[in-house]
Amino acid sequence: MRKILLALLIMGINITGVSAAGTITSNLLVTDPANAKVKVSGSIGEAASKELSLLIKKSDAEFFEGDNLTGKNFYTKTITTDMDGSFELEFVFDAESGLYEVYFSDLYNSGSGYVYDFNYIAYEEVLEFVIRLGENSVKEQDMIAELNRYSDSLGIGFEEIENFLKKEYISEDIINNSEIIKADKIDGLKRVVNFSGSRFDILNGIYEAKLPGDVYNVITENAALAELPSEIILDFNNLKSSKQTEVCKKLLGKDFTYDEFLKTFEEEIESIKKAVTVTGGNSGSGGGSPVSNKTGISGGGYVMTTESDESDAAVKYKFGDIEDVPWAIEAIEYLAEQGIVNGVGENKFDPNGELTREQFAKLIVEAYNCYDENAECIFSDVQNGSWAEKYIASAFDNGLMNGISETEFGIGKNVIRQDAALVLYRFAKLIGVEMTAAELDFDDAEEISEYAKEAVSAMYGTGIINGMDNNTFAPKNTITRAQACKMLYEVMKRGVEG
Repeated sequence: MRKILLALLIMGINITGVSAAGTITSNLLVTDPANAKVKVSGSIGEAASKELSLLIKKSDAEFFEGDNLTGKNFYTKTITTDMDGSFELEFVFDAESGLYEVYFSDLYNSGSGYVYDFNYIAYEEVLEFVIRLGENSVKEQDMIAELNRYSDSLGIGFEEIENFLKKEYISEDIINNSEIIKADKIDGLKRVVNFSGSRFDILNGIYEAKLPGDVYNVITENAALAELPSEIILDFNNLKSSKQTEVCKKLLGKDFTYDEFLKTFEEEIESIKKAVTVTGGNSGSGGGSPVSNKTGISGGGYVMTTESDESDAAVKYKFGDIEDVPWAIEAIEYLAEQGIVNGVGENKFDPNGELTREQFAKLIVEAYNCYDENAECIFSDVQNGSWAEKYIASAFDNGLMNGISETEFGIGKNVIRQDAALVLYRFAKLIGVEMTAAELDFDDAEEISEYAKEAVSAMYGTGIINGMDNNTFAPKNTITRAQACKMLYEVMKRGVEG
């Protein structure tokens, strides 16, 4: 069978990797060097489920040795892609060190194929290199070349980094953090490469930033992997958007070292915290204390302000890209004014952009004002110390959001419309909104999942949500940033009116 499979594979190979349907793209990464585990993933370039042939062979090995494939020099496998054309497979690759060729082809289409090289180094040699790093016995002038060589087998992605200055920065950090590598071996090296690369991205992003929003984005996107102190990030997140902008302006365009950046970042946050007059607790957008206001009406931890607080007057947000969503402008500007949502930089809001589940968790926690820095997250796919950890834990503890399973929250997955309706339905009930269920007369009502029908019916009957232009609700479509703001705003208004 292996011989037949290989023969089919050889007939199907061509170097371009282009078939009638599309292009096979793939990468191979070592995920667990100690146990020789590798993961191959990619896509066939079309939405279809197909069978692929995978062959990994040592570059200098012959295809056949008599009637059999030679020992540890070959790996063959048949892979079935998902319906969207993607595939992923993790397996043990107990092979000799050397350069390997990775072949992919459509098993039933002789015109398709894909080939690339993979430099594999056995665990014993990899571990020896890491030990030398921990002992600082790798010469500084050889560091980048050595990291490039071992990159594939360590699964650190170093060789793929295009910015040479970033490689130099990471190499220097590896030398300066050799004790972490000495203690934790390969895991320690991966940690150093991750936080060092993310710190470089922050520093480089700040230096090249044109607007405060650019600074905000590069800090918040890299904070977790860069291992920025959680108390500093928490203080920053608890500032209103206008105050966050002030901090980012102070950093804009500066050529910092990491220590200089951290010191300045913390000092600017502390300066603003001292300057703000706080009445009745924290007036920030993400804290757990009630927001100070004049005519806000509270429902649980939630407060919607209907008149600006003179002690910290917010500036009306005027995003330059929301004219195409006139039905959401009032909602977007109000939520931005209250520090519940932010723009994406360059005076833009990206109203048609998508929301991930962790971003939606932050949105609903900000709205309900239930952020709890002591909340403990139970989901295994939420990284400890990440910016999203406490927002997700707070949303879960307050009954606003659940995970996609008992152990996974669904980090990185986009929010669909029926799930957004369900979360906002829970929020509406918590703040005392009176709702009336209505018959779901959308043309696609049968596509709404059972778990969401009660929520959609109540939200629809109360006028909080509407269908699409073609009399559909599109329950499985990803919700846009503008739609989420509009739905949230309509709930909050009814909380005030009630």
